[in-house]
Amino acid sequence: MKKKICILGSTGSIGCNTLDLISQHKDKYEVTTLTANKNAKKLAEQAIKFQAKNVVICDESKYKELKELLSGYDVNIFSGHKELINISGLQYDIAIVGIMGMIAIKPIMQAIGNSKVIGLANKESIVCAGDFIMSKAKDSITKIIPLDSEHNAIFQIFEENNRKNIDQIILTASGGPFLNKSIEELKFITPEQATCHPNWKMGAKISVDCANMVNKGLEVIEACKLFNLDIDKVDAIIHPESIIHGMVYYSDGSVLSQMAYHDMKTSISTVFEYPKRLIFNYNKLDFGKIGSLNFQKITQEYFPLFYLAKQAYKLGNYALITFNIANEIAVEAFLQKKISFLEINKIVKNSINNAQSIKITSLEDVLFISEKIKLEIRTNIVC
Repeated sequence: MKKKICILGSTGSIGCNTLDLISQHKDKYEVTTLTANKNAKKLAEQAIKFQAKNVVICDESKYKELKELLSGYDVNIFSGHKELINISGLQYDIAIVGIMGMIAIKPIMQAIGNSKVIGLANKESIVCAGDFIMSKAKDSITKIIPLDSEHNAIFQIFEENNRKNIDQIILTASGGPFLNKSIEELKFITPEQATCHPNWKMGAKISVDCANMVNKGLEVIEACKLFNLDIDKVDAIIHPESIIHGMVYYSDGSVLSQMAYHDMKTSISTVFEYPKRLIFNYNKLDFGKIGSLNFQKITQEYFPLFYLAKQAYKLGNYALITFNIANEIAVEAFLQKKISFLEINKIVKNSINNAQSIKITSLEDVLFISEKIKLEIRTNIVC
């Protein structure tokens, strides 16, 4: 029997890579549900090609266009965030979460207990609501497997039954497109430059997050919540080649690492046959051709937001939510050319300095406080 697959965010990078893998194994997997934010044309093309039974377009203004594109095809068409949540609660063998932002929290919570495996590529949900998500998953049938290459690397080499002998985990970072630029040069960085990543093909927002190392700061926090580790046991290092994706230090001095060329299909593939491995067409590492691997520390002078993310973690969930939202709004303003690249740092830092100390006890608190903080920060910068 074919495994039933749901892909939330099928038109994005994670979704497209997932469908590429499925196309190599059509005899094993059935694409049941596809969703997208607003790319109706691409969603329709995917639905037709993979014969999806359900599609959801979150932007309700795109519903009519999607319906016309799928006219004559046997597919259920829905629109809006509520329908995204509802469709996530159907029973699937595998649910892939490739949508960005806090909008993913409710669909993830709905999928837990209904999907056997969730392939998760949404760091905002884990950073801001990871305690609630991981707690619910622990009490259910659902296995959460992280899809970001670094967390997936740790997932593959983290010996859960040997947890007490794990000293530290290390995530790697490429250093982004501005690794060797001076601070003076960073003042004049444009959105076009910031969205050109040296190793990975990604969306605009996450590319900017990689350029100033916000992404790596969030990933350190995400690792703490995914693997239930203290912040002092998680760190990151710059590794420009992006061959090693994660390392685990053990108490006997051994260091295990996971290596692969920078291709998202490698980490996505771990979801399909877990705990076995999926056979697919991949590029084999050629160490003779690679020659050498390089590493350097992440300095606070050049990447202050990496360290601020760690500080936010220690301050608590309110500060974490503030950090995430302040960065989201600041990056949006930068991409719209309303602020400079370095002003992102100032906005996030000021927001953390003004963050209150409020205890968050429920998922509803997370969502309510997120909207409150978003409104407060938007009033302080021109967006």
